Amino acid sequence: MNKLLNVWFVDDLQINLDSFEEAHKKNWNIKKYLNPKQLLDDLKNEKPDALFVDLFFYDTPEQAEEIEKKSKRKQLN
Repeated sequence: MNKLLNVWFVDDLQINLDSFEEAHKKNWNIKKYLNPKQLLDDLKNEKPDALFVDLFFYDTPEQAEEIEKKSKRKQLN
C-alpha cells in the first residue's frame, strides 16, 4: 500500500480548512493552520510533501469571517 503524502494547508478561514480536509482526507495526511506563524513554527522542525497557502490573510479569523459575509451579501444583491 502506498504511503499518503503529508499536505499542509494554511488559510485564515476555518471553513476553508475544514472543507479542504473533508474533500482530501482519504488521499492525503492533512495538517491545517489558521495563521502563518503556526506554520512557520512547524516548518522549523519538519517539512510537508506539499504546502497549500492562502495568499491573503486578514488580521484575525473573526475579521476574515465578517468580511467574507459582507462580500457574499454584496454578491447576492
